[in-house]
Amino acid sequence: MDIIYTYEGKYGHGAAADPMVRACVLDWAERNPAAFPGAHRDRQRIRNAEIRRTEKGKPFFPDLPVHFSVTNSGERWMCMVSDRPCGLDLQQIRPGREQKLARRFFRTEEAAYVASGGPAAFFRLWVRHEAYGKMTGEGLFGSPLPPALEDRGQWNGRPYCFREIRAGRGFLCASATEMPREYELRPLTKNMLKRIRPEEGDACGK
Repeated sequence: MDIIYTYEGKYGHGAAADPMVRACVLDWAERNPAAFPGAHRDRQRIRNAEIRRTEKGKPFFPDLPVHFSVTNSGERWMCMVSDRPCGLDLQQIRPGREQKLARRFFRTEEAAYVASGGPAAFFRLWVRHEAYGKMTGEGLFGSPLPPALEDRGQWNGRPYCFREIRAGRGFLCASATEMPREYELRPLTKNMLKRIRPEEGDACGK
């Protein structure tokens, strides 16, 4: 079972958010013993696990059997944890240059969809593109992206599946995985953070 952790409040960016990621992974590992054997006996391994980043910025654990993807917008932070490659993106809907950006970066049919649907249509496709780029590690502009109007398909010989994630009013969120996956939404709590570093629970927990 994939778990998407949600947090509202003050949070760090990049490496500053690594303790939050570890807190999510520790909770996920204990809830998925088949995917992460021995996690309940070796919690310190997760607490001290190194997070590296590829040349294109994708964060990963070199020594843990887990995949994750982090996103944030406004005061919301989210982290998807899975035993398979995954991507997650969250955007607050803010009207602006969506028509111009869609004509520049989207396919013709996608730009037409945005022209008729406005900001919500634009961000619905944008979060899908971003999530796919995070799943592959290529980023939004690293390589051609699959059609975002389709929920699933094959692209460059690789299957993909988009899923819209509940994120609250005024936000749009999507995940990208290789195959359809069940997921659960869970809040990242102060107690979860304190299991990683006691001081972090006070600094960024709630």
